[in-house]
Amino acid sequence: MKKPVANENEIAERHLKAVTSSNINRVGYNPASETLFVEFHGGRLYAYDGVPAKVYREFEAASSLGQFLNLIIKPGYSFRQIGGKAAKKASK
Repeated sequence: MKKPVANENEIAERHLKAVTSSNINRVGYNPASETLFVEFHGGRLYAYDGVPAKVYREFEAASSLGQFLNLIIKPGYSFRQIGGKAAKKASK
């Protein structure tokens, strides 16, 4: 009997570890899929696709995870929310 395929949240949970950051709660990396996982303090969990291991190591070593995420990761890699509360719509 085949083992059920884990969903993306389950995969992320296997890789996430706590970090010290004013905005980010946990980060993780799946080298098999080159996916970076970032969970924010509010509980939202995002997956960033195609992130090379070298970039993940640089991210982990950055003096500011939030700044590295905003300057390097977000503009360079596609991402999607995979868990946590839905993002609030901007009010007018």
